Amino acid sequence: MTGSLDRSVGVWELRTGKRAPFTPSGQREPVHSVEWTDEGAYAMTCSADRVRAWDGYCLQAGWTEEMEERANKNTGFTVASCSSQTTLLLGMAAENGSLLVLASLLSADLLGSAQMNDPVRCLAWSPREDLLAAGAGHSILTFHATQTGFDETARGLTNDAAHVHALAFSGDGKLLASKDAEGLKIWDVKSAKLIAALHEEAISTKRVTSGIAFHPKKPLLATVTPNANEFRILDLSNLA
Repeated sequence: MTGSLDRSVGVWELRTGKRAPFTPSGQREPVHSVEWTDEGAYAMTCSADRVRAWDGYCLQAGWTEEMEERANKNTGFTVASCSSQTTLLLGMAAENGSLLVLASLLSADLLGSAQMNDPVRCLAWSPREDLLAAGAGHSILTFHATQTGFDETARGLTNDAAHVHALAFSGDGKLLASKDAEGLKIWDVKSAKLIAALHEEAISTKRVTSGIAFHPKKPLLATVTPNANEFRILDLSNLA
């Protein structure tokens, strides 16, 4: 599933590369976040003006119009992300990233919110814990989140990053990779310590490359280079 600057959402068959006949719509701004939940029950699309949830199996409407309006009480979304472990939660950065909102994919109810000192530009859910990581300005914060809301005060991994714009958890949830203006960094989630770094200074602070993803089972990390025309696959076996 892909989001586009032309506001469209494409669903593609990997085997053939063909686009599926169903095309989700409804966003009035470029679609910057698209995800399935880990078990495929829901799909989510997000643009600055609206977050929408779809039935992940048939990609028909998942939320009713009433539910969608309830979930979109706030607007100005900078990013959104679906939880793992079949917890069916949705993290959304609203009001141009200044408000972190937790919602239920099941009911579209808003479960909790947290005011942010700096705008949130990226979110990532741990595949092993009820943990939501948020990159906001110079900080990386983690929140424990359930269907009852945020369980406790945010924990800071760092407040000395350089404009964080991408986050990804390893498949076992032990490592968190981040990208910022200085390059790629790897954090130990439990100890909140920086354990590795690859300096890659961004070519432009206005247009950064956010591509970063862990293999779901192996200690491999794919990351887009600063010039955005190639990517690397890194073996992190010695860090896992």
